[in-house]
Amino acid sequence: MIACLSKNLSPLSDGDLQQINQFTRRPLSKEEVYSFSLVLCDNEVDRQWERFSIPALKTLQSLFLGKTGIFDHLHVAQNQAARIFATSLESDPARVTEQGEPYTRLVAKAYLPRSQKLEDLILEIDSGIKKEVSVGCAVSHRVCSICGKDRMHESCEHQKGSYYPVKGVESLCYDLLDSPTDAYEWSFVAVPAQRNAGVIKSFSQNHSPLDIRTSLKDLCESLSPDEQASLSRDALFQLLDYISGLDRLAELGRCYRQDLVEQSMKFSAVAHPGLPGDVLRRTLDSMPMEDLIDFCNAFQAKAASVLPIHSQFSQSPHAADQKGLSPFQI
Repeated sequence: MIACLSKNLSPLSDGDLQQINQFTRRPLSKEEVYSFSLVLCDNEVDRQWERFSIPALKTLQSLFLGKTGIFDHLHVAQNQAARIFATSLESDPARVTEQGEPYTRLVAKAYLPRSQKLEDLILEIDSGIKKEVSVGCAVSHRVCSICGKDRMHESCEHQKGSYYPVKGVESLCYDLLDSPTDAYEWSFVAVPAQRNAGVIKSFSQNHSPLDIRTSLKDLCESLSPDEQASLSRDALFQLLDYISGLDRLAELGRCYRQDLVEQSMKFSAVAHPGLPGDVLRRTLDSMPMEDLIDFCNAFQAKAASVLPIHSQFSQSPHAADQKGLSPFQI
């Protein structure tokens, strides 16, 4: 399973440093540590036609805490580069996977010491060269999505990546990975298997509200009640740009809503002339946008049935008498 890295969301907090120092022989200072965030895995089907169940992701959340980061899954000591010091599970109810589940991902925070040896790696992470990662773990169940057989204990005739009829619908065959028993490591790799692999940029207009909310949530949760948070100058400008973009979208939304109200008032005057205008306006002003759109469409349809509207270039019933000039009648 492949995942991705995100840039530092903020200067290292005291809470982060405290978590990191649980894994060090001596307490490290903020100046000695570089940290970054990464998505380890999610519940989408990857290019190897496998996916984790949500309960499996919850189990991996604890199993990956403290696990080391290496390169290309080569299990040698000199290959160690970073270590995970915090994990969390994130779900986005607004995003649904092809299997009908809320999109869910396992997010981790990792650290490495600032040293001359690792300067190049830090630069490669910051520049986006090193970003894809792959996890190494063990599961006790690999369930075929077509027949439900556990391929860890029995074989079946279905091939991953192929489609088979299930209740009259062509369905993709994949392995559902469940009941993890161990997490070995996570590795920087060159070729990702997971389709959603990529850099997660925080505080950017080009990223979803999920990323922004997650960034702020992670920062808040890392603070103790009496701590204060701080953001870098670059992060502040990116956040301001994002808020400005939301302000522009909000203004367009307000204009669109006002136009819907005015259109509804006009159509209502034709469709329901006895309805008091002030009562209708108060009702429209308090409606959710979805209801307002439905009311406007309904009023428009009713008004069209009461007072049909024709194009000024539509043909007259007496077009045959106009010697070919009817398309130009107004």
